[in-house]
Amino acid sequence: MEQFNTLEVINMKHLLKASLATLFVALLCLTFSLAAQSPAIPDTPAGRTLQAWFDAFNSGDRGRLEAYLKKYDPEKSVDSELNFRNQTGGFELVKITQSDRLRIEFQVKEKAGPTNAVGKLEVKNADPTLVTRFSLRAIPPGMTAADMNVKIDAATRARV
Repeated sequence: MEQFNTLEVINMKHLLKASLATLFVALLCLTFSLAAQSPAIPDTPAGRTLQAWFDAFNSGDRGRLEAYLKKYDPEKSVDSELNFRNQTGGFELVKITQSDRLRIEFQVKEKAGPTNAVGKLEVKNADPTLVTRFSLRAIPPGMTAADMNVKIDAATRARV
């Protein structure tokens, strides 16, 4: 039976602790990188249009934004979009809340600030798709995205 001296045992214990610490840090980094990934945008006409908007808007590049607007949403002003982009710093997609072929609802967070917003995008079935409705509404402090989707029935609407 082989015997180890005390110094060898101590060195092996330190090596084992260092290896475990390194493994722990690597797993922690992997967990955070997976958590930081954006949700998948559906491969639908509405989803592809939303992805094109994110790419153009977040780039902050006038030419890319102008090309997006010309193709998908020609009624909008490039200058207005760029001003909005400069205010927000762009957006990070938080989640997709509802999606079908021609409509998608989502939640975003400003890159330049703490504001979250809910968005809706509807497109016309064409080639290329054309935006028929695009809205982003900031979620006020103390409210949630669910609070922003209040449905009012006809009787309540008539009463109010």
